[in-house]
Amino acid sequence: MAFRKRLYLPYEREEEARFELLSPYEEFSLADPEGRLVPVRVLRREDATQRVKKALAFSNGVNGRYDNFWEDCDHIYECEVSSVLSAPAMGYETYRVVEAKAQDAPGNGLENDSIRIDIEANGSLSIFDKTCNRQYSGMLVFEDQGDAGDSYDYSSVPGDTVLTSEWAQTGNLRVTGNTAGYELEMMIPRNLEQRRAGQMDQRMNIRVELTLQPNKPQCDFRVKVKNPGTDHRLRVKFPIGIKSRFSYADQTFGIIERPTSLETAECWREEGWTEKPRCIEPMQSYVYLRDEKTAVGVIADSVKEYEIVGDGFDTIAYTLFRSFPKMGRANLEDRPGRASGKEWDTPDNMLIGEMEYTFS
Repeated sequence: MAFRKRLYLPYEREEEARFELLSPYEEFSLADPEGRLVPVRVLRREDATQRVKKALAFSNGVNGRYDNFWEDCDHIYECEVSSVLSAPAMGYETYRVVEAKAQDAPGNGLENDSIRIDIEANGSLSIFDKTCNRQYSGMLVFEDQGDAGDSYDYSSVPGDTVLTSEWAQTGNLRVTGNTAGYELEMMIPRNLEQRRAGQMDQRMNIRVELTLQPNKPQCDFRVKVKNPGTDHRLRVKFPIGIKSRFSYADQTFGIIERPTSLETAECWREEGWTEKPRCIEPMQSYVYLRDEKTAVGVIADSVKEYEIVGDGFDTIAYTLFRSFPKMGRANLEDRPGRASGKEWDTPDNMLIGEMEYTFS
C-alpha cells in the first residue's frame, strides 16, 4: 500500500503530518522511495476488516477492472497516524506502508538533535537538554491529593497523605521509533472517608504515551487515567530546577507574570480573609519558568490550571483533573462559612471512569 504526501511550497522541508490510512499490519512504518524507514505515531487504530472487505465487494475499480489487494489480508486496520515527513519543493513524495515489529530501544529512551529522554523504572523521565547541557530529573511524576472542595474551589484535607507515582513500577513498556508507552498503577482511597481513615484500596490505572518529534525540542504526552474514586485531585509535576519568584502564562491578550508565592498564605485567618489565598492559576495554553539561559514550560491541550510548587518554587504542577460530588460545599477547610453555590449533587463531576489528556 502506498500514499502520497503533497505540500506545495517552493522549498524542500520536513514537517509533521497527521492523516488516515489503511494498513494490513498492526505495527508498521513508512518507507520512502529509497527504502528509508520513517516511524509513525498511531493515534487511533481500529480493526476495519469486515467493513472494508464488504465495501470492496461492491467496487468495480477503474474501467471495470479491480486488483483487490485486500482480499487475502487477514486483518485491515484503519489508522489515524502522525509522522514527520519530508517533501520536495513544489512536488510530492510517495511512501509505502511496511510491517514493523515493536522492539525495546537501548536504554528505553527517545532522542533527537535537541534532547534525550530516558524512562526510569518508576515512569518518571530524565531529560537532557543538549543545547544548554542541562539535565532534568524526576519529570512527569503523578501526584494525588485529597480535595474536599467543590466546583468553585480546591480545598485541602487536614492530615492528608500525598500519594505519588515515585514508588510505582512501569508495566508494558514499549519503545518504537520516536514513540514510547507504559503503564502505571497507584492505590488511592475511594472517597474522603476512606482517605481520612488511611484506606488505599482502589487501583487507579494510568497509561502514558509520549512522542519525541525529530525536529522539535518538545515531548508530546497522551495520558489515559481510569479513575476509581472521588474527592481528589490528580496532577503531574515537572521539577524544572529554575527557582523563580514568578511564573509566566498566556492569557487572552498576551503573557501575564504572576508571583509564585503569597505572603498572606499562612496568616490569612488572622488577617480576616474569607478564603485561603493560593497560587493555583489559569492559563490559555502554556506556562513556563525561565532564568537567564533557558525557559521550560508545559503546553496544555486539556485542563488549563497550574501551580508552582517545590523548594524555591521550581516545579510546575499541572492539573489533570479534580473530582468532587457537590456543586457547592459549606465550611471548607480553606473557605469557612457558607457554600459558594447550591449544595446540589453533581455525580458527573466525580469523573469516575476513563479519561484522556494531552499536553507537551
